[in-house]
Amino acid sequence: MRRYSTLPLPYFRDFYKTFEGFCFPNEINIIEVGPRDGLQNEKKVLPLNTRKELIERLSNTGIKNIEIGSFVNDKIIPAMKDSIQLSKSLQKPKNVNYSVLIPNEKQYLEGVIGNKNIDEVVLFVSASDTFNKLNIHTTLDTAFKRFEDIALHAKLDGLSLRGSISCALGCPYEGHIKPSKVIDIIERYLSLGVDTIDIADTIGCGTRNKIINILEECLNNKIPNERLTGHFHDTKDSALTLVEECMKRGVTTFHTSIGGLGGCPYNPTKAGNLSTEKLLYYCLNREIETNIDICEINKISRWIREQVKQ
Repeated sequence: MRRYSTLPLPYFRDFYKTFEGFCFPNEINIIEVGPRDGLQNEKKVLPLNTRKELIERLSNTGIKNIEIGSFVNDKIIPAMKDSIQLSKSLQKPKNVNYSVLIPNEKQYLEGVIGNKNIDEVVLFVSASDTFNKLNIHTTLDTAFKRFEDIALHAKLDGLSLRGSISCALGCPYEGHIKPSKVIDIIERYLSLGVDTIDIADTIGCGTRNKIINILEECLNNKIPNERLTGHFHDTKDSALTLVEECMKRGVTTFHTSIGGLGGCPYNPTKAGNLSTEKLLYYCLNREIETNIDICEINKISRWIREQVKQ
């Protein structure tokens, strides 16, 4: 019998419950990004069989969405080497969705077409023009022009589409990012036909007020917050504060990384990603359902942290 992260909740209202005077969702969804965002920011490059074991073990914990890798140039990101080969070798349960980051149409055609293990394609840009030039080597307009063909392929192939916005709460080069810039990118993604959009705190500078301002701007522009997901770094234990503000405003999907893997490559003093187990314990204490086996997550967390250290 599995020991899940929460108790049965038959007495709660259909979707929201009150805790400490605020309305919280009865249930949240977790996107596990450890195999992709976590590992690509670690110093040690893990062998393919270890990455495969990590993904397959996570797939049997109750987690329904896992970012398994990115189909990018391994000379730029060595940790993602052979991700296409990896994706095709996985034993994927039917009730788990696998997503991959795709930078261009070429990588889509090489890695996604005919790949039965891929359920979702993730597109990515930054809210910072400088960051876009340095990270994806193009402008925002050119990036979205490239995305048009990928989006068309994904929809024709019956795949989900997610758009990610890095540096949404601050940039290592430009500093403050105006919420209006984030809104503009969200609207571009929605026009492209994406299903969900990631608000990512890439450098771990997020604060309560910053995330509130973005979410309120979304509401003012009639952007449904349930289409958004939160990706936060745990600088000074701040990630759960941002998660909480999101929950209060209708966001119910969050990125986590097993064992808190990963960090900020642009500021090594910042903390890593919000750990999967930390969010699960937060939900446990508030009786928010996740349907994830927290005991198994803890075992995997200890194991993968040892693999990264070796």
